[in-house]
Amino acid sequence: MARYAQLTLLGFAVLMLAGLGHVLLDLQGKQLAQRNNQRAKDVIYFLDRLEAYAQENNAVPSFPSSLQHIGSAEHGCALSTRSCQISNGTCLNLNNLMNNRDLSVPSDLKIGSYYKTGYAAKIDPQSQTITIVACGAEQGASIQASRGFHELLVPRPLKNAKK
Repeated sequence: MARYAQLTLLGFAVLMLAGLGHVLLDLQGKQLAQRNNQRAKDVIYFLDRLEAYAQENNAVPSFPSSLQHIGSAEHGCALSTRSCQISNGTCLNLNNLMNNRDLSVPSDLKIGSYYKTGYAAKIDPQSQTITIVACGAEQGASIQASRGFHELLVPRPLKNAKK
């Protein structure tokens, strides 16, 4: 009888460890998903701020046609991830483009910092479409968004112009 009690306790301990392992793995999966969700929100934030800039200035900032790392660092901005292959060593400083209104821009929770955000941008000069890419996307995700700015740059008549 005592032998069965020991086996029961051993079985219980194994089940507890397996349950704990399952919970920990699930937490890790939720954290990965939350980081990717934040990256998707940050990509849209960048595009919203650029749209506000374009509306205010009736111009799209000067962007490269190939991906360039967003940040304020003056060198060391090359980046190689599954989502981004950036060889340009300088960052694209969006703080300057936003007239220094925002003291900080979003940075990737895992690979980013204030100086090198972990996000990249490029423009298609023909269509005036800006693409923002989350370079640190995890779980094989591809997180990017594009927005066309051509319609924002069309001259508009003045509201109170006299005929």
